[in-house]
Amino acid sequence: MLASFSKVIGKHFLKKLFLSTPRVYFSEAAHKLSQKGWEDFSQGRFHEALNKYNQALAEISKETEKDPNVLTGIHVRIAAAQNMLGKFKDAEDHFTTALNLAMKEFGENSPQVAYIQNEAGSMQIDLGNVEKGLDLLQKSLQFYLNKQPPNKELLATVYHNIGRAYGLKSDFVKALEYYEHSAQLTKENSGEESDSLGFIYNSIGMTYSSLGDVPKAIEYLGKALKILVKNHGEENVKLAPIYVNLGESLTLMGRVKEASEPLNKALGVFLKAYGENHVDTAYVYQLLAFLEYANKDLTKALTLIEKAIKARESVSDRNHPYFIKIYFTKGMILLASNQVDKAIETLLEAEKIGKSRFGEDDGMLADVYYMIGEALIQKKDFEGGISRLRTVEKLYQQKFGEDSQYVAFIQQRIKQVEGMNK
Repeated sequence: MLASFSKVIGKHFLKKLFLSTPRVYFSEAAHKLSQKGWEDFSQGRFHEALNKYNQALAEISKETEKDPNVLTGIHVRIAAAQNMLGKFKDAEDHFTTALNLAMKEFGENSPQVAYIQNEAGSMQIDLGNVEKGLDLLQKSLQFYLNKQPPNKELLATVYHNIGRAYGLKSDFVKALEYYEHSAQLTKENSGEESDSLGFIYNSIGMTYSSLGDVPKAIEYLGKALKILVKNHGEENVKLAPIYVNLGESLTLMGRVKEASEPLNKALGVFLKAYGENHVDTAYVYQLLAFLEYANKDLTKALTLIEKAIKARESVSDRNHPYFIKIYFTKGMILLASNQVDKAIETLLEAEKIGKSRFGEDDGMLADVYYMIGEALIQKKDFEGGISRLRTVEKLYQQKFGEDSQYVAFIQQRIKQVEGMNK
């Protein structure tokens, strides 16, 4: 999931919630900086927005008496901009400051606290802390469900974020349920052609892709593109994540050459909007590296995956969950290039991150275990390879059931390797 795409729904409510009250202790300079920062943020200029928000906070800090509503709001704005830029740890610090201040000043059952819980929950999901994120999101959801009349805009946002959380837990049926709630509320609140509905259609499309229904995925991605192209044209940064997801879906269908066009289109938009050092740019480089791997241009694939690693390292710690897939892709390319020792070293790094973040029995590590097993088999370490493949077999049984084609494939591969080991 792209970093920026998951946070656009309902973000303009931040302005209404925290800055709709009179400016009691809010200097004119701070007000102007915050407003200009908001304009930058709304247009996707997140670096510029963050700079202005930080300047506004500095101005507010000079004031002898500070309006807690405004102070809370500026911390949330800073956190939102940092989150969009992939600066997750810094964002977490500001969300925590905002949440503690809001709970002290407004009470636990307040719209300020509920809004921050939703935003902070979304950020925790980005960090890979899915259960922590879900806890915050469920608290936010409960507040909005109890509020009469219901705020359909924010309910839709929370439902969407909870859907993302279940998607990361590989519970795609439940994710789809929450996304459909979000879509219905968005239609009721904003109509059939709103950006928010386009973004939700994108999420629905990718969930169908994860469920294996790729034609359905492409159908919903097409709906998302139709809305956003009509609203913004083809080159707007809001469309880039849909281009990415369309490229991924076409890749899953084996239409690799077709997938290259939307992915390169997305890369051009991201580079123009964010530059090289951004999480979304890194993700597209990673996907393009896989395409070149599929096209058997391994030299180009390695160049692209190194660009992905460099871009990701510029904004994230090396133990971030996103590195699992990046290192997996690099290991796969190295193995195809007959650089077996380097492949194993890279894949073990992916395994280390995955185990530390999710535990050794998490299903998302199955592909990593499989690739390590194949690398060990290439080194004639058949026992080591079989051990890894049996772990994959167990994880596939848990995820897909004992009679699935994935389990049958692994069992057949284990028999082949056992025969090689005699």
